[in-house]
Amino acid sequence: MPLKVLIIPDKFKGTLTAGAAAEAIARGWRKARWDDLLKLLPMSDGGDGFGEVMSGLLHAEAKTVRTVDAAHRRCAAKWWWEPKTRTAIIESATVIGLAMLPPKAFHPIELDTFGLGAVMSEAVKRLEAAKPQSAHDVRLHHQPLVAFPPPVAQEEAAIKAFLKQRMYRHERVMRVMGEAEQILFDLFARYQESPGDLPAEWVEETERETESGRARRIGNFIAGMTDRFALTEHQRLFDSTPDLR
Repeated sequence: MPLKVLIIPDKFKGTLTAGAAAEAIARGWRKARWDDLLKLLPMSDGGDGFGEVMSGLLHAEAKTVRTVDAAHRRCAAKWWWEPKTRTAIIESATVIGLAMLPPKAFHPIELDTFGLGAVMSEAVKRLEAAKPQSAHDVRLHHQPLVAFPPPVAQEEAAIKAFLKQRMYRHERVMRVMGEAEQILFDLFARYQESPGDLPAEWVEETERETESGRARRIGNFIAGMTDRFALTEHQRLFDSTPDLR
């Protein structure tokens, strides 16, 4: 006689989410008793995975907000919105969870929950002001509904400006970027002039290929290269290759 089986696992921390664990248990059960009626109900004790479980039950839509973790490092945190009941689900573990931090990198007294509080406080203010009735209303709103409050946003903007000038656009970084771009330009031009330098499986044998078609084929080949392969290929085809350091 078929049994009615209720599968209610929590997460397997570090390996499986509650949903993935439920699916795995169900697959194993069906191998032994294929005709039983299985009901999967992933659960959470309120820690990691709480948001995923609750959003699944409420059919809430996933959103993303930029904030800071417990060590005040910038991060992108997931939250969920269910428009019919105007329910927002914010899981603290996705913002300030210890699992998000490198092991033994921080002392507990160096950490705090500021990032979570900033997100929740600003989310409440913006949702009350906007009063969205659907996920479509959220998407069409003129600004993010979950975000930093203005003082924190200003600090984040200052950090971004500093990093852009001193790191991302630093002269050494820009020099290497320019040399890397030149490698790609060189490879594209070489394959255009000498298609036989391409691997055999990338050589188009028909003579009816258009110039744009050939360019797209070469572009697709280059797009699939790893950095190391592009350097190796450039060294094979040219006398001099930048060191990119």
